[in-house]
Amino acid sequence: PNTFKMEIKPAILQAHRTQFNLIKVKTKSGRTVTATKDHSFLVCNEFNEITSKSGKELKVGDLIPVAEKINFPTLVTQIDNYQLTKALGWLIGIYLAEGSQYKSYITIHNTDKLIQDKTIQFANEIGLKTKHTRRYVIIKGKQFRNFIVKYFKYRAQSKRIAGWVYFSPIEFRRWLLKGYFAGDGEFCYPIGATSKSKELRDGIALLLTSFGIATRFDTKTNKKYGKYYNKF
Repeated sequence: PNTFKMEIKPAILQAHRTQFNLIKVKTKSGRTVTATKDHSFLVCNEFNEITSKSGKELKVGDLIPVAEKINFPTLVTQIDNYQLTKALGWLIGIYLAEGSQYKSYITIHNTDKLIQDKTIQFANEIGLKTKHTRRYVIIKGKQFRNFIVKYFKYRAQSKRIAGWVYFSPIEFRRWLLKGYFAGDGEFCYPIGATSKSKELRDGIALLLTSFGIATRFDTKTNKKYGKYYNKF
């Protein structure tokens, strides 16, 4: 039935990739998907009904439904002996926004005292030692550094959201987003953020969808720093 509600269902078909007869579809919100010309797309017709069209039948102006909110179930509460608490969520979020790594520690590059104090507080809550200056906070611990690099990567252009995050407790997800926007957020109108990593941008947008927050994308190129991916 056309309930217009997102539901999670078991997969019933496995399809194989092909390099032939591909098309790229871009929505007004900036999302893109690449598929074969025979791939079926859901569209909303003039009678407000959900129907399908093949890729080769799509035309500019067709309405493609997107999820307003995705209610991810909580399937995981611990990863590699780390409980998925709000403290860990904040530390991951602020790392994704402002963090770098070295052999046995993580560095959060932020001069805001409130953000530094909260980062130190949450690090201490999960048993991590810290060191700080006016310019950054160092979170010590090779095990924690390895955990961060394993699941969230470390170069600005390759940072990402690990797949299990979507199925973590909602409080953990909420505080990950708080940490991320505390570091990289733009609190004007509209609220937004910028990243060198397309994969991170898309992951943060999907997390926002789990709270019913819609986003749109664009891409800009800076002469000095190259391509940046924005979400609003």
